[in-house]
Amino acid sequence: MDSKKYYDKLYKESRDEVWNDAPGKKVVISGVIDLIKNKTNRIIDIGCGNGNFISEVRNNNPIAKYKQYYYGIDISKEAILKAEKMYDGVGFRYMDALNLDYDAQFFDIILSYGVIEHVKEPQKALNSIYKVLKGGGLFMLMLPSLDYYRNDRTDEGWYEDLDVNRQPQWNYLRKTWEGMFNKAGLILFDVDISKKYGALKPGVFFFGEKKR
Repeated sequence: MDSKKYYDKLYKESRDEVWNDAPGKKVVISGVIDLIKNKTNRIIDIGCGNGNFISEVRNNNPIAKYKQYYYGIDISKEAILKAEKMYDGVGFRYMDALNLDYDAQFFDIILSYGVIEHVKEPQKALNSIYKVLKGGGLFMLMLPSLDYYRNDRTDEGWYEDLDVNRQPQWNYLRKTWEGMFNKAGLILFDVDISKKYGALKPGVFFFGEKKR
């Protein structure tokens, strides 16, 4: 079973819904509310799944009376179908994070929660984020980092059911991820910034901006 078929099966069986209440998502939403700079923004969730997260961002945005445009993409067609049925006001599309099919500098804010560590080429995904993010635009990602997320190198979780390529990037240290962000041209804020938004493990949050 390839990864796309696996995710389609997962969403068909509604095994995704346990992720809706992940506490770290509140950290990202608080960051969006605090750091958002403009009255008009295009905001995308990369790996949006069932659409719950980007919809919560939309519902909690205090400047929603201004023009805010929300988008979500996912590699699973079943996820996108589910998202479209459950949530209005978001432009959902079936798309791979490795090749974001949007114009250069299209987005003001890019979000992604627990996704980039699962793609086959995370550096390519970060390069793609750089391409579609405006100069001065914000990115807010959550990525498990071995030195912050857990204390061993044993792969864990549902993704072990995949009988295709293992995911060594799940075991990257934060400094490895930081190097990849830097290589992509994405400037990270101080690691402790997420503490301001309630993070208990700040090292798994990667907040920053694209240089103007």
